[in-house]
Amino acid sequence: MGAGAAVCRAAPAPAVPPSADDASVMPASRAAAAFDAAPLAMLITDSHDRVVQANIAAERLLGRARGGLLGESLESLLPGGSEAFASQSPSAADAGRAGQAYVQVADGQFLPVEVTIESIACGDGPAVLYSLASRGEMRGLEDELARLAERLRAQNQELGRRNEELDEFTYVASHDLQEPLRKLIAFSELLSVDAGSELPEKAAGDLRHIVAAASRMRQLIDDLLELSRTGRSDLRLQPVPLDACVDAALERLATRVEESGARIAREPLPTVRGDPTLLTQLYQNLLGNALKFVAAGTRPDVRLTARREAEHGRWVLGVIDNGIGLKPEYAERIFAPFKRLHTRAEYPGSGVGLAICRKAVERHGGRIWVESSPGRGAHFQFTLPEGGVP
Repeated sequence: MGAGAAVCRAAPAPAVPPSADDASVMPASRAAAAFDAAPLAMLITDSHDRVVQANIAAERLLGRARGGLLGESLESLLPGGSEAFASQSPSAADAGRAGQAYVQVADGQFLPVEVTIESIACGDGPAVLYSLASRGEMRGLEDELARLAERLRAQNQELGRRNEELDEFTYVASHDLQEPLRKLIAFSELLSVDAGSELPEKAAGDLRHIVAAASRMRQLIDDLLELSRTGRSDLRLQPVPLDACVDAALERLATRVEESGARIAREPLPTVRGDPTLLTQLYQNLLGNALKFVAAGTRPDVRLTARREAEHGRWVLGVIDNGIGLKPEYAERIFAPFKRLHTRAEYPGSGVGLAICRKAVERHGGRIWVESSPGRGAHFQFTLPEGGVP
């Protein structure tokens, strides 16, 4: 059978056959090319343990042309090994079963190999795929994997170093900008007081603009420092009752909750393993956004959710609001620093709050995302590992 022949597919076949336009089904020509290009020797046997397909690597390993392999019995190629690896019923072969055997090469010598089998489905019925690797090939693969692992480790180490340098620069630069801004605001206010009524109205307006701009810059720097601290601070991992984090967050937001008349409902929240400071900041930012991004005249209605995924050892937590929502295409952008969807006149803020949320969640090994559409509110969800009392 030539290289262009269709290669069998893994069995068992799906209960619902794929449609003709199913992109997950590989065309026969591509499957045959992949089979032939595989680095390991591969043989496919039928229900009578006879070879019906072989790839180029098999020719190379066994020292025989493909035509000389097709039709051969497994016993002739794996003397004494067929009983160990072949199944009386190919469809019952244990997928991924592996072991050691010997293959007989062209000069009659016996070569030790690692063998892996998998049951597959062919046009004429069930069959078995044998993957063969000589010990030299296995050592080569192991060496290559070790080299790749070392290269990846070095790249991760370099990336970590550069991230640390960037965080350090951000922290120092932001900290050093604080003092001149404080002086700019202070002297502007002093000038306004000293000049008093003698200060022309236009000049007084200019001073107010200076103070407002400097105050916004100071808020940006404060938020940038908070973002930097979120990524730099040591995690104090411990069992954390999330209800306590929400209580602390709501205490800080008490004035805004009272002024807006917000309704906040929550299911009993779990205890997770995490850093209490970061998790409190996470809930404070998400709740703060739920209170802020509502249409004029709308009473905020917020609900906190919790769903356990025991099989993954984690919780999926959420904050649902009745706010203005956002277009799905912005669902990732809003978690980047300083990415705003609205002007400051519409909704105040620096655009750093959700970036801090993502940093806090990612430092706990979780992820955060949002489901939303314009005018229909938003559902922010994030995952956290279990801990303590579930």
